[in-house]
Amino acid sequence: MKIVIIGSKAIDSLEWNINEAFNFRGEKCSILDVLDRPLAKGKYGNQIDFLLRRYSSNYDEKLFKRFALKVCKEQPELIICTYR
Repeated sequence: MKIVIIGSKAIDSLEWNINEAFNFRGEKCSILDVLDRPLAKGKYGNQIDFLLRRYSSNYDEKLFKRFALKVCKEQPELIICTYR
């Protein structure tokens, strides 16, 4: 079964542990992180990204449409979303 987890890629997070459990069972599992992109990284990147997402609905909409396409490209049989 192909599984996609939407959440944090941080080690020892809930998503990471779910990923490890599915991989141990032999399932093909991957994690997609919303914050895993160039603008959200760096010294001030996370703050700039936060402000753009908060005050520009167009930016936020475009960002999540692109993320949805990335999830669809994986063609998963199961999608697990976790809230941050």
